[in-house]
Amino acid sequence: MDSVLSWWLAEDTRGYQNAQRIAALMATLIGIQVLKLLSPDFEAISYTEFGIDVMVEETSTGDTGKYLFWISMFAAALMMTIRRPMSFAKNLSEQLPLVWLVGIGVVSFIWALAPFISFKRSVMQLILVFTLFATVTYLRDPRQIFLIFYRLSIVLLLLNLLSIPIGVGFDVNGNFRGAMSHKNLFGQNAVLALYFGLAVLWFYKSRVNRMVWMGYMTLWLVLLLLSMSKTSIALLLLVPMLLIVANFVAHLFRMNLGVVIASFVAACFMFVAIGTAWFGVSIKPFLQMFVDDVSLTGRDFIWAFVLEEVSQRWFSGHGLGSFWGIGFNSPNVKYGEGFVVHIHQSHNGYIDLLAQLGVVGMALYLAMLAQMSAHLGKIESNAPRLFFICWLIVLFSLTNNITESSIFRGIHGVWVIQLIMIAIASRVYLDSKRRVDVHIN
Repeated sequence: MDSVLSWWLAEDTRGYQNAQRIAALMATLIGIQVLKLLSPDFEAISYTEFGIDVMVEETSTGDTGKYLFWISMFAAALMMTIRRPMSFAKNLSEQLPLVWLVGIGVVSFIWALAPFISFKRSVMQLILVFTLFATVTYLRDPRQIFLIFYRLSIVLLLLNLLSIPIGVGFDVNGNFRGAMSHKNLFGQNAVLALYFGLAVLWFYKSRVNRMVWMGYMTLWLVLLLLSMSKTSIALLLLVPMLLIVANFVAHLFRMNLGVVIASFVAACFMFVAIGTAWFGVSIKPFLQMFVDDVSLTGRDFIWAFVLEEVSQRWFSGHGLGSFWGIGFNSPNVKYGEGFVVHIHQSHNGYIDLLAQLGVVGMALYLAMLAQMSAHLGKIESNAPRLFFICWLIVLFSLTNNITESSIFRGIHGVWVIQLIMIAIASRVYLDSKRRVDVHIN
């Protein structure tokens, strides 16, 4: 057993504690589940082709297998925490905004449109956060997450390549989707896989086969370009550039990187507000001065509909998991028009968060990001590469949620990985705070 684990983690594991072995196994199983290695999607469904009844049934019912998996992972995490509860409690207590956010989500079934569905989905979020924090807490080295996901992404790459000879790799428009339901979902996974490859090169350079690594990076990049997922392709380059520039400004003015990024976002909003007032036009005509397709392929129509619904329950929302996919009572099914009836997300994670938990949820989510930013700021000098890669992945998730939705969206891969990065930030901050002599960089 130790020989296999030693190969998998690229180090001698004979001196590991049982909790550290279990955590490594859990991280692997979670990666398999998140990347859908056991359930590749070679038969993507378009709900508009099958009618509203099929869409309602598919999106309002849960996957029993996934529930059983996460409950099993939760049970294993609970066993680890019972034996060493203080380590877990300290790690989780460093992210109280996230704890409060999940707590508000659980009690939101009281005012939810679909109380039972909301309670079930919010409990799943509680299980998810508990399990991920426990896994990261008991790992021997949090960097092992990147190696594990890199190895699993090699398998995912092979599955995507397999979709080509069996004739299902490209959608009707000729865009590569591989073993995933949509080209945009493929694009998200491709970018994350490339970032995992970058992390492995930094942390495990001498223990990873260089030829395999080069082939891995090249093939993922080629397939990403074939997917024509414009958002993912753009973010692959823009996110590192933005991070480097923002970090330079942060060092120049001795500010926290999170504050710089938040200031940049606020400046963008101010620019739009001042620009629209100056020219006396609405937002859309103003943005058309800089961007051709300000509708973002019809997303503005979706956003307008959801924001109208949000205005009805702006403070506490419609309940976690109680807006999309709740049967015929889903607001988009009852009140939507055209293609809005057939969708199950607003293609904007922040608008979806407002729809579910209102401004209360949004405030707690921002507080969670602020806490993560503070943690990463404390470890930058001791672990600059870990600081950079955690910010890189989180920033990709945050920017991706402008046009796609993953925040609090079940066990969406981007959401799970964002939570893992937040757990890593808490763990490494605590390690540095306790002056633990662990070689991080």
